[in-house]
Amino acid sequence: MFPSRNPEARSSSELIAQFLESRSESCNPASCATYRAFLRPFRDFLSERPISSLTISAYLSEQRARKLAPATIGGSYRMIKTLCRWLLEQDLLERDPFVGAGRVRPIAQKRKRRRVYTEEQVVKLMTVAQDWIAEREEVNRWWPSDNPYFLRDARQSYALVLLLCDSALRAAEVCALDCGQIREEEMIVMSKGGHEDSAFISPLTR
Repeated sequence: MFPSRNPEARSSSELIAQFLESRSESCNPASCATYRAFLRPFRDFLSERPISSLTISAYLSEQRARKLAPATIGGSYRMIKTLCRWLLEQDLLERDPFVGAGRVRPIAQKRKRRRVYTEEQVVKLMTVAQDWIAEREEVNRWWPSDNPYFLRDARQSYALVLLLCDSALRAAEVCALDCGQIREEEMIVMSKGGHEDSAFISPLTR
């Protein structure tokens, strides 16, 4: 793709530009935008200085001094690490700044336990969804509706809750599904980063 692989022949801004170009060929637009958001400030900080453990550590220290959010600093660390891994694969970087003596130290982060629904809350959510179906069916029995969405909305809501609980898929992954994927024996979903993954659901959910 690129005519020269001599790491001395390109400035740091050119190397970052090449990496971003490579991402546009393999990542979705949202992922590409994330790479640009994290790497362009790093490019500006470098001011054509070489990409090394020293300059990377200085950049991360500068972010800490500015009291940026830990998630922002952690994102910078991961994106720069991915950049360096790609440059090594392309023979555009002589050594990995994240490996060996003098390497860039990982960002220390406190683990935060994600809040999840309790079993009681999941049961309550599914019960409410089922009750909504029963309520709509009862109303439709006494006052028939010509609206095709009158019952479908309630049934669809219950199906979505059941699918989310059973498959542990992300909301975005569920929203991107179509009926054909659900009917397949092996359900293939488009996961985060534009990658395809397998997901499995129980016969009841299907």
